[in-house]
Amino acid sequence: MLRAPSRARALLDRTPHWLAPRWCSAAGYQYDTACAHGAGDAVAGYAAMLARGARPDAYTFPSLLKAAARATASGVAVGAAVHAHVVKFGFDRNDHVASALVLAYAAGGGGAAARFVLDESATGESGASPVAWNALISGQNRARRFGHSRRSFADMVRAGVAPTAVTYVSVLSACGKGGDALLGMQVHKRVLASGALPADLKVGNALVDMYAECADMGAAWKLFDDMQVRSVVSWTSLVSGFSRAGQVDRARELFDSMPERDAVSWTAMIGGYVQAAQFMEALEMFREMQYNSVRADEFTMVSVITACAQLGALEMGEWARIYMSRHGIKMDVVVGNALIDMYSKCGSVERALDVFKEMRSRDKFTWTAIILGLAVNGHGEEAIDMFHRMIKVSEAPDEVTFVGVLTACTHAGLVDKGREFFHSMIDSYRIAPNVMHYGCMIDLLGRAGKLTEAMEIICKMPMRPNSAIWGTLLAACRVHGNTEIGELAAERLLELDPQNSMAFILLSNMYAKSNRWEDVRRLRHEIMEKGIKKEPGCSLIEMDGVIHEFVAGDRSHPMSKEIYFKLEKVLTDLKNAGYVPDITEVFVEVVEEQKPNVVYWHSEKLAIAFALLSPESNMVIRIVKNLRMCLDCHNAIKLISSLYGREVVVRDRTRFHHFRDGFCSYYLTRDEKPQKPVNVSLGIPSSLAMSPVHQCVTSDMMQLGGGICSRRCAASGSRSAAQASTKFFNRSLDWIMSKFSHPSGRPNSVAGKWSLTNWIESPAVHISLMNPAILEAFTGVVMKLTCAPCSASRRAISVMGMVWPCAIRGTSTKCVLLEAFRLPETAWPGKLILVAAKM
Repeated sequence: MLRAPSRARALLDRTPHWLAPRWCSAAGYQYDTACAHGAGDAVAGYAAMLARGARPDAYTFPSLLKAAARATASGVAVGAAVHAHVVKFGFDRNDHVASALVLAYAAGGGGAAARFVLDESATGESGASPVAWNALISGQNRARRFGHSRRSFADMVRAGVAPTAVTYVSVLSACGKGGDALLGMQVHKRVLASGALPADLKVGNALVDMYAECADMGAAWKLFDDMQVRSVVSWTSLVSGFSRAGQVDRARELFDSMPERDAVSWTAMIGGYVQAAQFMEALEMFREMQYNSVRADEFTMVSVITACAQLGALEMGEWARIYMSRHGIKMDVVVGNALIDMYSKCGSVERALDVFKEMRSRDKFTWTAIILGLAVNGHGEEAIDMFHRMIKVSEAPDEVTFVGVLTACTHAGLVDKGREFFHSMIDSYRIAPNVMHYGCMIDLLGRAGKLTEAMEIICKMPMRPNSAIWGTLLAACRVHGNTEIGELAAERLLELDPQNSMAFILLSNMYAKSNRWEDVRRLRHEIMEKGIKKEPGCSLIEMDGVIHEFVAGDRSHPMSKEIYFKLEKVLTDLKNAGYVPDITEVFVEVVEEQKPNVVYWHSEKLAIAFALLSPESNMVIRIVKNLRMCLDCHNAIKLISSLYGREVVVRDRTRFHHFRDGFCSYYLTRDEKPQKPVNVSLGIPSSLAMSPVHQCVTSDMMQLGGGICSRRCAASGSRSAAQASTKFFNRSLDWIMSKFSHPSGRPNSVAGKWSLTNWIESPAVHISLMNPAILEAFTGVVMKLTCAPCSASRRAISVMGMVWPCAIRGTSTKCVLLEAFRLPETAWPGKLILVAAKM
């Protein structure tokens, strides 16, 4: 078959006018070729033929209608137009033309029109021909209307028309795709009675594939074992069946035993690994496919791109896109959707949008993919705008689309908008919410602090809340300090999943935040007693097209020695910048002194240390983690992004985190506005405004002296700075204590938790003075405060959070000291609390 449309057209254009009748036969080649390029090319060729004065014949219309049958959106319209010409030129009684019309209508979803043409083509008492019935069933299969295909087969049998081998192949395909094993077995009996087996290999392959599709691998294997002759299709059907059944190792054994393999076989094995969530094995299989010089097709590439998406392998995904372009692989809607999903899951929203804009045709899955991609990457308002664009082009959203929209509202903090979308999904689009939609609503309300409303929604859910619902509520309670609802959520979560370590961790953090140390110790004892183990943290990072896997504390990587050496240097830089490990989520049974090492060696820190070994300093570090990122790693990576000037993208189990210049996108979408100075509105006297002499300053770090280091600063020659710091510290304390006092009359400097908690809960102070995201990030963290000139340091514990007493590296941000006091000796002996606000 000629597969060069432009060349075929050029040859036909040079055909002399007196050979015009031969256009009809030669044009068939162009129409067949146009099948792969759309019905428009075929129609254009047909119009040119008519313009040359050539009349169509019985061979013209089947080729033209074949092109129409392969068109998706315009197939029925083109078929109807061609149908008019069929009648005009008197070919409506031709069996081949009638069958082609039936196929075009059925494939385009025009079932009623297809059936009308079929009935009209009937001659005498014999009725429609088997060819016409086969066209009807085949067309309905193309339209994925497998139920209609099966009913058409039943009508064919009732009409007394004897099925052919082609009929059996089509109806068995419909049974397999539709999961109708019962009808498939009845068809199997008819096949045996007809004597088609074992002579017809295609029917035998269709039977094996049908049983494999219906997950009856025993019957599929028996048929395969009894086959006297097997083809690559026979083997591939079994490989696909075992893969779908979750027996990917058995599928690989069969694949390795195949006497020959084609692109479909390789695609089946790659797809099997993707379905089994063995994504690295899928990419390795694709590499083997290239080594064996087997050319991939669009179906292969969808599986490869999906594997790249799950691994966060952006480089490999980019290579796959270049490979497709280089080898002329069709970029259809399915491939485009896979690329959008891949770029989104790799944190590259800009490239996902580029693919979206370049796509010539889009379906609802395209719109859903880009909406979800924007939403999970923190672009909530853009995702909502994209949803409105989807509605404007009359593309109906489905339940997955609304998951994306509700996620967008969550990231943008649009509570009212989220409620509106949730109700419109039910009332306007008649979509019943599932547990994922309720989970989005709980997350939306939980982040906004509306925990009571979230609890009310859970109580009204028509289905039983799962562990994800209670886990989302528990996490929100930890953030907002609602111990009462948090304890209830943890109780329900542990009822569903008694070994859920995250429930204990979140509940323990809440208790620690409320100074309920006895409850913290009780939880730790319960964890040890029950032997609850936290799922090992695993992080993936791609470097030079190779996926590297890191497990917490693991030293199996070939560059382990260099990685840990680099990590020690990174930790030293972090500590010099004030970092102190947050060990509140450490529940392993080690001595207290060893707990910092547990968080130091978390998998994402190892992955970042490995990335920092690369000489490419401008490369974005992209990490995929299997668990929720802990607070310590979150704080550490924020600092790394500012100290090393690197952008870090982490995709954990629940969300994306884009770290840039010391900030995280997760918080930026809710609270942090680093580009705007904090508005101090409580009337702090101008005499307290800090000038450079009030600070201990180095070229790369600004520290608040606060009187901590006056003695050693003086000893090292920084006497003026030390005196200024001490004076500023004392004036600040006097002013704070005059503004805020405990009801009992005790001064704030000894008031303990009450002073800090009640002061911060004042809305005016919370909004105007404190940075809520930083408060939340450093809750319960032991901080190390360092004086730059003399390197003197003191440790401090933050109860509600501490505004970092130094600027982001290289900036001129200032901090004003607002309060300093000591916690009770029984809690943290000798620990000094500093609270500051950014100016």
